[in-house]
Amino acid sequence: SRQGRPVTAYVSGPSGMGKSALVEHFLDALWQREEAVVLSGRCYERESVPYKAWDSLIDALGSWLAARSPVEAAELLPRDADELGRIFPVLFGVEGIDEATLRHDPTSNRIEERRRAFGALKELLRRIASQRPLVLHLDDLQWGDVDSARLLVSLLSPPDPPPLLLVGSFRSEGEQASPFFGELRGPDASTQDLGEIRAIRVGPLAREDAVSLALALLDSDPDPRGASRASPALAAVIAAESLGSPLFLAELVGTALRGRVSPGSARAADDGEGASLSTVALAGVSLDGLILDRIAALSAEARRLLEIYAVAARPVAQGIAAVAARLDARDPAALRALRSARLVRSQGAKALDVAEVYHDRIREAVLGGLALDPARLRAHHLALASALEAAGQADPEVLAVHFEGAGDLARAGHFAVLAADRAASALAFERAARLYRLALGWELRGDVVATRALQIKLGDALVHAGLGAEAAPVFLAAAEGASSSASLELRRRAAEQLLGSGHIDRGVRVLRDVLASVDVEFPETSAGATVTLLARLARLRLRGTRFAERRIEAIPAATLARIDACYAAGKGLTLVDPVRGLGFLAQQLTLSLEAGDARRVSLGLSFYGINLCTPGASGYARARRALDEARAIAERLRDPYLLGVAGSCSAAAEMCLGRWKATVTLADQANTILRTRCSGVAWEIEGGIVCSEVSLLWMGRLAELTAFVPTHVHEALERGDLFAATYARMHTWYAPIAADDVRSASKEMREAIGRWSVGGFHIMHFWALYAEAQYELYAGRAPAARACLEAAWPALEKSNILRVQFHRIFMTLLRGTVAVAAAVSGPRADRSRLLKDADRAVSRLRSEETPCARPAAALLSASILAARGKSHEARGPLELASVEFDAADMALHAEVARRRLGELVGGETGRAMIAGADRFMERQGIQRPERWTDIHAPGF
Repeated sequence: SRQGRPVTAYVSGPSGMGKSALVEHFLDALWQREEAVVLSGRCYERESVPYKAWDSLIDALGSWLAARSPVEAAELLPRDADELGRIFPVLFGVEGIDEATLRHDPTSNRIEERRRAFGALKELLRRIASQRPLVLHLDDLQWGDVDSARLLVSLLSPPDPPPLLLVGSFRSEGEQASPFFGELRGPDASTQDLGEIRAIRVGPLAREDAVSLALALLDSDPDPRGASRASPALAAVIAAESLGSPLFLAELVGTALRGRVSPGSARAADDGEGASLSTVALAGVSLDGLILDRIAALSAEARRLLEIYAVAARPVAQGIAAVAARLDARDPAALRALRSARLVRSQGAKALDVAEVYHDRIREAVLGGLALDPARLRAHHLALASALEAAGQADPEVLAVHFEGAGDLARAGHFAVLAADRAASALAFERAARLYRLALGWELRGDVVATRALQIKLGDALVHAGLGAEAAPVFLAAAEGASSSASLELRRRAAEQLLGSGHIDRGVRVLRDVLASVDVEFPETSAGATVTLLARLARLRLRGTRFAERRIEAIPAATLARIDACYAAGKGLTLVDPVRGLGFLAQQLTLSLEAGDARRVSLGLSFYGINLCTPGASGYARARRALDEARAIAERLRDPYLLGVAGSCSAAAEMCLGRWKATVTLADQANTILRTRCSGVAWEIEGGIVCSEVSLLWMGRLAELTAFVPTHVHEALERGDLFAATYARMHTWYAPIAADDVRSASKEMREAIGRWSVGGFHIMHFWALYAEAQYELYAGRAPAARACLEAAWPALEKSNILRVQFHRIFMTLLRGTVAVAAAVSGPRADRSRLLKDADRAVSRLRSEETPCARPAAALLSASILAARGKSHEARGPLELASVEFDAADMALHAEVARRRLGELVGGETGRAMIAGADRFMERQGIQRPERWTDIHAPGF
């Protein structure tokens, strides 16, 4: 790799073109020079292990580590090396990787466990690559799985990918249908930085090369008199008939040699004396035909053994294959015949040594060309399943595949569940879900109770994977026909998953049904939602937060169901429709206090803290008391989920008041708890990430935010989380402006928001509106920006999003800024009216009295003065803005004010101020600082 970046070379081509031979030749040369660490692995079509593209490569990595000295191995192993054993248990055989140190807490966050395991492998490979060149080879990637692709993306993506060469080879005809490549081609593929990628296509041999290869192979087998068979004429015939396929060419050479074709007869054709024996023998022959001819010459026993290996589609122990083929494992005659005919290759000759079909084209010829009748195919599957099961070392998914092939769906389903459980324990969540789905189709037809239990297990697996949108319909299906209480709980979980993953319209439809079942009203209008919220907050204020604690068993199940329905509604709506969401959370707290369940009270108090802070600083003291109460209960109960939620809500409360650094610190602490000690908490973690993203944005740490968001979007799309993916994209509205390219930004933003809910005006619409106005300003179309804001303003006000103070502050600043820009670029007749609108925005900002509102008012005042031709009076407000923006941790806004101040000061001092501001902005990725300044401080 160059410049410390990974390089991936994808070697592709049709089957039989020599891809594997080419790569093996390259790797062998590296081995012989002993200059690099070379690790190879291969996929099999019916490979059954999680992360199957990597499994055998990790075996090689384990062997390589085991061969190091203890000191060298200890230096290479990363801090979380033990986590690797979760997904690759073979590594527990390496000294220093210890299964006993792992936590097996059932409440732990499985997504975070997988993230740590992926990170540990990334760090291990980076340490190896820092000492010696590192080359990884993954063969037959067309059979790779989704989990393998996600591991590859994790290893090669920033930050700090290992500088290695990855060689991936695959059959080009299998690429489009491959789950592995389908994942790599996902919706955010264009945003992934996986290092340098090269494509090497291995196509048919050129005619000259094919002739040379044929001559070389013919020359390797002289006739009985010692004379060479390497006739140029025969080689030319073979080259022409091979169609450039090295494998086909080798088969044709073998046919010619076995037919004792003489050089003289081949030359006869070359001399124009008529058709030669070689031409007659070789013209029009197909590769499958040659393979089938060779198979036809086998004994019945050898042919049956070959069919067993072909049906297995992966390496099988020779003893097991012999049992399945009804052969005496002590008599190797059949296997010896297959090896001699180059139909099977093996490692060793013992019963436990494995063998497999020599090439996939041979396997395909056996299964297709021999036209195995369904009964014979089922019999082979059953024989393999029985032999593997009897051996006691069978992989459950292999058994599932073979029992399914044998038509025994009940046993296939049983083993699919076992395989799914194993995949889940290896953190291969999507594979586990796929196997649970297979089991549902195979095992439980007609058994309603068992089907429901397995559906719930599948739903839980999808939740653990963060795939809430996929889990929801599974829970809804399980709810059908269940008891009323079980149905309500499953429908509640479905609504929670849909809302939490951003599928708002579908989620609200399910939520309405759930709330109706527990006699809770859903406010139909924004005005109604506001009245409901204020009434519930007033009730809480009068009631207080004291409660008489009761054991959970003493609380009626219907009461708990009502509380949990309100919590699901509040969680799902707060980040998109805050007034409705916070209203439900206020009701959840009231019901919890009356019921007396301490755990639910802690959750309610945490969100009550946010509720108290959204209007402004006046509620902060009460909010702090509520959050402290919530944390005290969480600590007393030793509940990590409650601690994480209390911390995340504390971060949100600080964010509401514009305390950005405190927000990031608290969000990071909360997410550490949630990721490492909790499970099924994708929404809660996302809440902390949102707080951090918002804070980084207003702190002006654009470079840091830009580096983080693509990974965030990728992970969100990976789990079908429309909320997280859309929110993250909304927070990078600045990126086209920073890159000095807003030509297509508006269209892309509209497309992104077009995938969002159409059932209201949500936070996403707020950010899309904010971005649209900024793009119009940057493009020099201030009147259009003004029109955009004015058109959307009634819906924005009706939504009550501006009830949240920091939303109100920054939208007020934008509206005033747009008014100034429109005043100086539009008709003079509108100037006075527009500047008065800007004056009103200044007054509103001053009334907010928060650390970020005061400098915002000063910056806007300076712009208004400049627009009125009083730039000399703007120095004072600009100086105030720069100092107070610094105090509010809003460095980018401070630099905008300083740049304008430098323009007014002039001279060497002014030029230094401008240069300093430009350097800061350029470090944040802003290509044209002067234009960035124009849209945030117009009028000069």
